[in-house]
Amino acid sequence: FIVSMMARFLSSRLSDTLIKAPFMLLLSLVTSCMPSKKLVLNTIKLQYFLLITNFSDTYKSSNSRCLYSYLHYWAILLNFAKELHYCQLTNCLLNMRKLLLSAIMLFLFVHAFCAQPSGSLPVIYINTDGGQDITSKDYYIAATYYVDANGVEGYENIGSAEAPLTLQIKGRGNYTWTSFDKKPYRLKLDAKASLLGMKKNKHFALLANADDDLGFLRNTVGFEVSRRLGLEYTPAQEPCELVLNGEYMGLYFLTEHIRVDSDRVNVTEQMDNETVAENITGGWLVEIDNYDEDAQVRITDGNGEIMRFTYKSPEILSQQQEEYLTNLVTSANEAIFQEDKTSKDWQNYIDIDELAKFYIVQEVTDNGESFHGSCYWHKERGENTKMMFGPVWDFGNSFRRGTDSFIYYSNFHQHWIGEIAKYPDFQE
Repeated sequence: FIVSMMARFLSSRLSDTLIKAPFMLLLSLVTSCMPSKKLVLNTIKLQYFLLITNFSDTYKSSNSRCLYSYLHYWAILLNFAKELHYCQLTNCLLNMRKLLLSAIMLFLFVHAFCAQPSGSLPVIYINTDGGQDITSKDYYIAATYYVDANGVEGYENIGSAEAPLTLQIKGRGNYTWTSFDKKPYRLKLDAKASLLGMKKNKHFALLANADDDLGFLRNTVGFEVSRRLGLEYTPAQEPCELVLNGEYMGLYFLTEHIRVDSDRVNVTEQMDNETVAENITGGWLVEIDNYDEDAQVRITDGNGEIMRFTYKSPEILSQQQEEYLTNLVTSANEAIFQEDKTSKDWQNYIDIDELAKFYIVQEVTDNGESFHGSCYWHKERGENTKMMFGPVWDFGNSFRRGTDSFIYYSNFHQHWIGEIAKYPDFQE
């Protein structure tokens, strides 16, 4: 019964006051069986400690639960167990002591290290329908959410536990989705909202940045460099904490999802399955990708490497759209890899100024994977419009190499940029 109460507490995260109830019950039970005066005195001492200790005020810091109270708590329990050992008990009662002491120690250890929101950042609470696990990157599941700003300046509460709002959620990412217990998520709100002060939209990402202890700095620095260099659009992000289906998941960055939108990638939105020749010239939002996807066109670059272009907008291509995109990137590739490095042909396809800014961001942050994957470009509608590199996105491999070599000499194959760097126009 006592172990069951502990388990129920851990799963439902009861208040501090209720921490004491199982132990009070346990001590009363054991005391009734133990006539030893010394043992009874220690039991009373422990009960008194449990009653007067105010975990919420005295032993709780502003950011996290203080472990010292638990260590003190545990020390008294161990002393209690020692006295219990010297009592004249039956074998049955000795076994009971071992079982209960093990349960107590396990309970205290788990609870002491059980992470909870810090109180210093806004918290996003998400509950999936029926408490479903999020196991797919392809299919959304329904959920509710609310945001507790925790009184942090610049943020506002959205919804509440009693009146949550609705959204859909699924997994996102490639390596970050498969390689870490702490998962990133894609959110699609049922109604536009200004989350954490960002512009109203339905589409956001919760990035876990679980790579290592510098994970939270890489994107933050890369995004800031992008903004300062004046790229057309840089995704906004805000730090927050996530509680998913009642479980505290830790620190995340709520980030604007890259998509065609007047407040994000501001190009004409092209219809899926478009066939009109003028319309299929744009707008386009495309990612140079390092994973095989269904929504891709593929070519072989001038170095003999497969180059994957995952189209984000439009999402479903007609034959005419697929042919246009394939011809566009093939022509650009041929122009880049021609022998005459004084030629300006490649600049008919790619905007050199925007590419230069995009490249500087990647070089400053030493992003060895920048032109290998998660590399976005967009193009407005029109026969004479060019591919504009950006927005920046994934800096997961920044600040890792410990070398002063250029990023196109990294261990990842960097498409196009190493060849473009040979052109004097780009060097200047």
